[in-house]
Amino acid sequence: TTHFKGFFRVGIYFPCIISGMAVAIMWSFIFDSNQSSMLNSIIRYFGGKPFLWLDDKRWNIPLIVLTMTWRGAGGTVLIYLSAFQTVDTNYYEAARLDGASLFQRLRYITFPSIKNTILLLFILQVISVLQVFNEPLVMTNGGGPVNSSLSLMLLSYLYFTENSFGRSAAVGVILATLIIVLTLIYFYFVKKTSKEE
Repeated sequence: TTHFKGFFRVGIYFPCIISGMAVAIMWSFIFDSNQSSMLNSIIRYFGGKPFLWLDDKRWNIPLIVLTMTWRGAGGTVLIYLSAFQTVDTNYYEAARLDGASLFQRLRYITFPSIKNTILLLFILQVISVLQVFNEPLVMTNGGGPVNSSLSLMLLSYLYFTENSFGRSAAVGVILATLIIVLTLIYFYFVKKTSKEE
């Protein structure tokens, strides 16, 4: 059982150690719009019609989110597993004796016990989303179609490559300000959580 747990944790965390650019390239091959892409080949094998996955502005953002989730979910899962293990099992035993359902145990014991972890991970996720760069650059050829998947980080980069250094710097300052504010909020809650413990 111990070996299985270790294997499970390594398997879950493995995507996190892969380069962000490599992950974006891999998933862009899967979701490529041409007929020979992996996903379209599977669809054609079962008699379906190929689809313009990343070239459809209704789908490119969800597919980028899926890619980012696959890459970053491992670290989040391990942190949540660690948080779950800190919950006192005596609370669950007492709740069962009182006839509490699974939903009630989750609502009144689990979630309140890990609320600080949930909040901290949420703030970190927002900071991570603000720094999205590799996925739209590689998967949608620089924010396409029609700039529907353009991020602030990518916008700053594109302005820089067009020699619009002032615009690039302005976007960079806005992005840095947002990240600094969120980081300060993160450190505030970290300090608050450590005091409560």
